[in-house]
Amino acid sequence: MGPSRPRAEIRRFLAAALDRIVGRFRPEALVFFGSRLDGTPHEWSDIDLLIVSREFQGMRVLPRMARFRKVAQPHIRVDAICYTPRELEYMMTQPSMVGDVMATGLRII
Repeated sequence: MGPSRPRAEIRRFLAAALDRIVGRFRPEALVFFGSRLDGTPHEWSDIDLLIVSREFQGMRVLPRMARFRKVAQPHIRVDAICYTPRELEYMMTQPSMVGDVMATGLRII
């Protein structure tokens, strides 16, 4: 797998799904991270994505991911972490990977 291949999957996903994601969720942040971004995926790697939207307010975690997948209709497995802005703000104060994702991930929005 060549070095541009991992990011090619991200580009393909964005080309197919970005308009639907923006139209439905109006995200305040859309950040890619993980092996597809850093060029170290294996053949079963998914796309790791952090999405921040007020549309997730009042929803439990699993229904958020299910709704995201239904709207995005990804061609590849996407592991979407779905936060509200308030949840992101809180997570940024905690020891977690979220700070690293926000600092080093590929932020589209």
